[in-house]
Amino acid sequence: MPPAPLPHDEAERLIALHGLDLIDTPASEVFNSFVRVASGIFSTTIAAISLIDTDRQWFKASVGLPIRQTPRDVSFCAHAILQPHEVLCVSDARLDPRFTDHPDVLSGDLRFYAGVPLLSEEGHALGALCVADRHPQQPDKRQLEHLRDLATGVSAAIRLHSLMHRLEKEAHRDPLTSLSNRREFEALLSPAANDSVTLFLLDLDNFKGINDVFGHPGGDLVLQEVGRRLQALVRSGDRAFRLGGDEFALLCPGMASSEARQALADRIHAAIGAAFMVDDQPVPLRTSIGIATLPDDAKTAQELVQAADAALYRAKRAGRGVTRQAATLPDTIDPLVPKGISAVHNIGRMDLAARLRQALVPSGAEPFHLVFQPVMALNTQETTSLEALVRWDISPGSAVPPDEFVTLAERLGLISHLDRWVLNAACKEAATWPKPWRVAVNISALSFGLMDVAAMVEDALTSSGLASDRLIIEMTETALGGDTTQVQKAVQGIRELGARIVLDDFGGGHGSLMTLRQFPFTGLKIDQSLVKPIASDTVHARMVEVLAEFGHVLDIRVVAEGVESMEQLRILAECGVPLAQGYLFAKPVRPSDLVQAIEAAEVNLRAALAASQLGPFSEAA
Repeated sequence: MPPAPLPHDEAERLIALHGLDLIDTPASEVFNSFVRVASGIFSTTIAAISLIDTDRQWFKASVGLPIRQTPRDVSFCAHAILQPHEVLCVSDARLDPRFTDHPDVLSGDLRFYAGVPLLSEEGHALGALCVADRHPQQPDKRQLEHLRDLATGVSAAIRLHSLMHRLEKEAHRDPLTSLSNRREFEALLSPAANDSVTLFLLDLDNFKGINDVFGHPGGDLVLQEVGRRLQALVRSGDRAFRLGGDEFALLCPGMASSEARQALADRIHAAIGAAFMVDDQPVPLRTSIGIATLPDDAKTAQELVQAADAALYRAKRAGRGVTRQAATLPDTIDPLVPKGISAVHNIGRMDLAARLRQALVPSGAEPFHLVFQPVMALNTQETTSLEALVRWDISPGSAVPPDEFVTLAERLGLISHLDRWVLNAACKEAATWPKPWRVAVNISALSFGLMDVAAMVEDALTSSGLASDRLIIEMTETALGGDTTQVQKAVQGIRELGARIVLDDFGGGHGSLMTLRQFPFTGLKIDQSLVKPIASDTVHARMVEVLAEFGHVLDIRVVAEGVESMEQLRILAECGVPLAQGYLFAKPVRPSDLVQAIEAAEVNLRAALAASQLGPFSEAA
C-alpha cells in the first residue's frame, strides 16, 4: 500500500502539532469519552483520536485498539487530513484502490473507516477522530454529521489542553520580573528542606510611596530592576523568587555560617540601595530581610518559613534597611496571622485575629455585611444573577480588605463559620428581591473538606424560603485537593437540591478539563486574570474563545469576570462568551441600592454594546 501524500502545509502542520505538547501524554478521560460516543454512534469495534506525526500516527484515545501508535505509512487518517474540511468515509476498503492491499484489509480486520480531521487554531489538520470496523458500513448523513460535531468538540478540547498546558508552565514564573513565583517557591521548598538550606525573605521598604509618586508603571519598573539585581547576586544553585507584591525570597542551599548569611544580606542591601532611576528621577529604595536556616532554626519547611517571617517582622519593626536572623530572636509572632494584615487604622495583626475569632465563634457579633454585583447576559442586556460579596468594616471608615480577612479566617480554622453566615444572609436577602434574580455565593475550598456543604445549603434554603433554582454555589478547584469523594458527594447533593454549582476562577491556575468532566458543574467563571489582558494579548483572547466554545459543547453557562473596558467587552462578545460581570456595568452595592444599581448596569451594558456596534449574541445558558 503506498503511503498517503504529504499535505501541502506539512511543515506548518507539524509545527502546530508539536506545539500542542499533546503527543506521548497520558490517557485522559475527557478524550476517552469522545471516542466512546463515536463508537456508539456507528456501533463499531474501533474508534480513536489519531494525531499524525512525522512518521507515525499516535492515539490520544481509542476503543478497541491495544496499541498507542502505528506507522504513518499504513494510516487511514493520513489520508483523511488531506481534506481538512471533509469527512473521509470508506464504506468498504476492499473496493477502494487506496486501501485494497492494506495489511489489515487483506487480513479481514478492517473494512469500514470514517474520519473527520481535527483542526488547529490556524486550520491545520492535526489528525482525525475516526471509527473503523471489520464489516462494511454505509453510514447515513445523520451519523456523519454527529461524527463531525464530535470532532469539533475534540478540536476545542485539544486547543484548550494546549493553552492550559502553556499557562501551567507560565504559572510557575512571575510575568513581571521573570523570577520564579510563589507557586514554584512552595513546590521547591519541601524537597529543599531535606538538606541544609537558608531562606531569605525580603520586603521592600515604603514601596507604596513609590507607587503613589510614580504610579504603578513606575512601581513595576522598580520591581523588575529588583528582580534583575537579585538574580545577579545568587550563586549557582540558589533560587530567587518574587512571592507577590513587593515580597521576594532567596532559597540558598548550605550557607551554614551566620557570617556567610550576613555577607549575602549586606550584598543585597547594597544592590537594592544602589540608585534607581524612574522618569529620570532617582528613587531611593531599601529592603528589610528576615533569614532562617534549616536545620538550625527549623526542622520542617513550614517552620522555616515561619522562622524567616518572624525574623522579617522583627526587621521591619527595627527600622528600614535592616536584617534579622532567626537565631537571634528571643520569640516569634503568631504564624497563623499572614503577613500583609499588618494594621487597619492602627489595629495590629494580633488584634485583628482576635477580633475575627470573636466575630465568628458561635454567638459572636458577626459584624459583616454583604454587597452584590450583577452578572449580565449579553444577548438580552439584562441581569441574570448577582454575586454576593462579604465586607467587614472594623470601625467607622475603616474596612479590612476581603482577601485579608478571608485568608485569615482560613488560617484560623474559622472559614466554615464565615461561609455559613454569607450563605444564610445572601439567601435571606435574595428572597426579598422584587424579581427572581439568582444569587451566587462563593464557598471556600476548605469548607468542602470541613463540613457537609450540601446540608448547609439545604438549611439556608429552608430558613430563607428561597427557591433552590435561584441559588448558585461557586467553588474553586482547590476544593479537590483533599477528599475528592467527599467533594463529589457535596456537589451532587447541591445539584439534587436543585441549586446550580459553578467552577470559579477557571483558567487562574486551577481549572482543568478533567474537573469539568468529573463533576456535574452547571457553569464556569473565567478568571479575571485571563480577561484583563485580552485586549492586548491574542493568546489570552484565544484561550477565552476556546473556553466559551468548550462551555457550549458541555452545555454549561460561562461567565467572564473582571470586565472593566468596552474593548474587553467587545472581544468577549466576539469570542462567544454569553455572560459578563465587572465594573464596566456596576460596582458591588449594598442591598438598599440594588434595584437602582441593576437598572444602571443594564443601561451601561446597552450603551457599551451600542458604542461597540456589536451584533446579537448566542443565548446565555
